[in-house]
Amino acid sequence: MLFEDDRAVGVTLRDEDGKLREVRAKVVVDASGQAGLIQNRLGLRVWDPILNKGAIWTYWEGAYRDTGRDEGATMVLQTANRNGWFWYIPLHDNIVSVGVVAPFDYLFKKRGGLRGRPIRKRSSAARRQGARGEGDARHRLLRDQGLLVPRHAGRRATAG
Repeated sequence: MLFEDDRAVGVTLRDEDGKLREVRAKVVVDASGQAGLIQNRLGLRVWDPILNKGAIWTYWEGAYRDTGRDEGATMVLQTANRNGWFWYIPLHDNIVSVGVVAPFDYLFKKRGGLRGRPIRKRSSAARRQGARGEGDARHRLLRDQGLLVPRHAGRRATAG
C-alpha cells in the first residue's frame, strides 16, 4: 500500500513480467481482513473489550455428512452454559471444519498453555460424527475481540 502522510493513495503490485509497479487511486479500500493494513498504519485499531472472543478449530477428513439436499449443511450448537458455540462445517474434498467460539478467558485462562501444542486425540464432536481418518495435526487459535473503528475514512475523504 502506498501512503502519503496519513492517507492511502494507492498500491504497489507486481506485474506479469515480475516488475513492481505503483498504481495510484483516489480511493483505496483495505480488504486485508484482520491484518487491517490501513488500521495498523494509522493507529486506528481499537479492540472492543466486550467482544473479547476466542476460537479453537481444526479440520477432519471423512467425518459424517448428511446426504442429498442437506449434504453441505452447517451445524451450530450453543454451549451448555450459553457462553459460546460449536460449529461443524462440511467443506470440499471430504473435509469438515470443527471448532468452538467462546469468551477468550473461558477458553484459554488456566488451561495449561494450548499455544503450539498439537491435538493428539480426535475431538469428541468429530468422533461422534464418524470421522475415520486423523484430523489435521494442528489446531488453530484466534483471538477476536472485534474492533471499534474511530473513523471509516481519511480526513479528506468524501462520500457520494
